[in-house]
Amino acid sequence: MARKPRVQDSGMIHHVIVRGNNSQDIFKDDNDRIRYLHLLHRYKERFKFKILAYCFIDNHIHLLLKQSDTSLSKFMAGIQQSYTQYFNFKYNETGHVFQQRFKSFPCSDEAYYLSLIAYIHNNPKKAGLVDSAEKYEWSSHNEIMNTSKNDLCDIDELFQIIGLDRSNSITSYLWLLGEAGDIDLELENHYMSSEDLELSQSSAWFKEQENIINRRNVTTEEIDKAIELVKKDIFLKLKTSDYRKYFTIIATNFSMLSNKEIATYLKISPTRVSNIRFEYSEGKYGKHFDDIIDNISKKFDNNTL
Repeated sequence: MARKPRVQDSGMIHHVIVRGNNSQDIFKDDNDRIRYLHLLHRYKERFKFKILAYCFIDNHIHLLLKQSDTSLSKFMAGIQQSYTQYFNFKYNETGHVFQQRFKSFPCSDEAYYLSLIAYIHNNPKKAGLVDSAEKYEWSSHNEIMNTSKNDLCDIDELFQIIGLDRSNSITSYLWLLGEAGDIDLELENHYMSSEDLELSQSSAWFKEQENIINRRNVTTEEIDKAIELVKKDIFLKLKTSDYRKYFTIIATNFSMLSNKEIATYLKISPTRVSNIRFEYSEGKYGKHFDDIIDNISKKFDNNTL
């Protein structure tokens, strides 16, 4: 039976759950967690999302997000792809870091927002990592309790959505946190337990990203043709160094070419190929570069070659 498409509208609140592939760890050390936090901040700023809560466990992540005009799928795919490139480069691995399908649950009942945040922040305690939420470093609990201008979470937005002032919100939240074990089942029964509520069919855009992740084995000639088509479409003039960057990223996304094979074709060193991939995962090439990569990618996704 076909899976239902995700409900994705501007202003919608989503509870997102991301799991490691085959339940493997997403984070191997604190630097990995810091990298994911940086990516959340980068894509939050790029796509104007609001982050209302988060919690990182070794093999899964909880996020509470308020969507902008950009689709949730595009927001999440950007983060997941960038982190996968970072992770595989750092640990000299290949393949998937995450399950291909992240879970997302639309949240429209304001009465459950504080309960949901308590549920998210109670995860480390449930996992036996700490005996209280305040002792866990990798969640937004302490951002809620001690708001700072440097916080990743949009705490003022959170209180506004809840519809209570800070004092009343904190009081209710702490009570719910103490009762979090009792509210887990209530939340799951309310909107999380049914597969129908997973809304697991991806959007058209995310299908494109899954095609990328699945790595269709395109040829070097097809990559060159796609780049040439985009050059003509947008009157783009490319330096050799820029062409090599675009080729490397597209080959990484759409082919099974190794670093050595890409390097041989481009007449550069395998180390330079690795550096291009790493610099791209760091976001060093900017939004204009990302837009051109999107345009080139569409040549494969739209079967225009």
